Amino acid sequence: MPARLQAVFSKVSALRLREMWLLMSSAGLLVALPILQRVLPLPALVTLFGTKTMPTVLPPIEPERLLFLIKGLLHQRIGMIRPNCMKQSLLLFHFLRQWGAPVTLHFGATKRGDVLEGHCWVELAGQPFGERDNPQRAFTTVYTFPTDNDHQRRRFGWIPGSRSKMPNHAKAIM
Repeated sequence: MPARLQAVFSKVSALRLREMWLLMSSAGLLVALPILQRVLPLPALVTLFGTKTMPTVLPPIEPERLLFLIKGLLHQRIGMIRPNCMKQSLLLFHFLRQWGAPVTLHFGATKRGDVLEGHCWVELAGQPFGERDNPQRAFTTVYTFPTDNDHQRRRFGWIPGSRSKMPNHAKAIM
């Protein structure tokens, strides 16, 4: 067995069952993403990833652990799965939204010299999540989902992974 494959298997064996399920679900979404990007306009794609009618059977985990797992999956470079900000942000957005967290997805653009650059990021409870620096300083936001600010006005009383103040659908799963 090649050394790279052995390293991947040793990392996978250390994961909890729900984390493996999350990675398999994420891989499925990532495989479908290129097709969905070709057939759906951006608002429809984001709505699909953000809709609560596309249920996840996964119990919630800490947002930082979710970020760690998604980054790890993307950086394995398995098949057509390659890391980029949009893939990472869509997956974070999908799972956090399913678990009832106050999350928004942002697309931004900036011009550096003659080049137009874009970036996608999520905000959790009104703060950039999973970013080294605040992307709002470097990019002008051109699209945000959801467009209402209700999620930012309500208090972030539920922390994924904790059993207190958890949404009822998550309690039923755990």
